[in-house]
Amino acid sequence: MGVAANIVGEFNEMKLRKKWKWMTFKCEKNEIVIEKKGTGGIAEFKKSLPEKDGRYGVFDSGTKIFFVLWCPDASHVNARTLYASSKEALVNALEGVHSHTIQAHDMGDLDKLSS
Repeated sequence: MGVAANIVGEFNEMKLRKKWKWMTFKCEKNEIVIEKKGTGGIAEFKKSLPEKDGRYGVFDSGTKIFFVLWCPDASHVNARTLYASSKEALVNALEGVHSHTIQAHDMGDLDKLSS
């Protein structure tokens, strides 16, 4: 699975210029693409995630940038497998998120973003 060409530049705008507080990404036609960007807090980030499909996300808590692998239990097994197996391509492209990764299966798992 490839990573869209604009992802690194948009992530750097978020990380260095604080242009967004969070971003979500989805797998689309054998490529990981940006789905949404936002300036709100954890509640807005949570609302951007689908109930029954996987996504990747990055969230700036102010002190750390977290990488989120969102795979809700309600998602189809094929979607969970796709997102889990493609994660490394995106993590490797996004400098600085390796050590702060959250694997979330429900909204309660995202409470760690406030730390």
